[in-house]
Amino acid sequence: MRTKTLAVCAALSAAGAISAIAQTSNVYSLNIVGYANVTLAAGSGIYANPFNLDGTNAADKVLNVNPLGGSTSGLDAFYVLTWNGSGFDTAYYESDFAGTGWSTDASGNTPAPTPLLPPGKGFFLTTQLGAFANTFVGNVVPAPGTTNTATMAAGSSLIGSVLPVGGSLTNYVSFQFPQNGHNSSDANADAYYLLQWNGSGYNSFYYESDFPGSGWSADSSGNTEVVPPSIGIGEGFFLSTQLGTFPWAQTITNSP
Repeated sequence: MRTKTLAVCAALSAAGAISAIAQTSNVYSLNIVGYANVTLAAGSGIYANPFNLDGTNAADKVLNVNPLGGSTSGLDAFYVLTWNGSGFDTAYYESDFAGTGWSTDASGNTPAPTPLLPPGKGFFLTTQLGAFANTFVGNVVPAPGTTNTATMAAGSSLIGSVLPVGGSLTNYVSFQFPQNGHNSSDANADAYYLLQWNGSGYNSFYYESDFPGSGWSADSSGNTEVVPPSIGIGEGFFLSTQLGTFPWAQTITNSP
């Protein structure tokens, strides 16, 4: 199956590799910076910030929100829902709300903390304002030659790729997603559900290494083989397993 992958600089329209050499020392640092224009649908969608903007990644910086008292262009009047392990924490943004513009609901009467949207953390965004292209921008994580390891929790997690890549989740070169028998020797990286939002509900994918074919089925019976899920850049998804935690390690290899 031909996989369409967007990897770091080229197809992602990254700004390129930035080298910084301190004038007073021999210290050398290398980061890859870039951006991705991701369409946020009218209604609800699950997204994931594919870049580290500033180390904090507050939602009002990561998302192109309407600045308080400022431009009329940009997101305004929308919900952000982040997963806490057992349910959603809800924050509503409107530019003319007092304080930071965030409230626990659309009344604006109860201020809410600004949601944090670091790379690897999925989130729901719901708006009735119409589709909107959000520009995610920042540093690629991990940096070249380093590894980022995220722990996939037992139970349910709302996650996304830390690397700005897209295509079939089974592309081990780009996503490096752990699947027992393929990309991981961890026995817990087996028998899990993946739920992908389709605009009004979830498409379900179940993985088990001893299923026939690719190992992906429409349910835990393994009787209905399905095409493995394709995840877009900036897209989040639910992962659910009862087998225990397992690591998802992603690495960028230094170019020669």
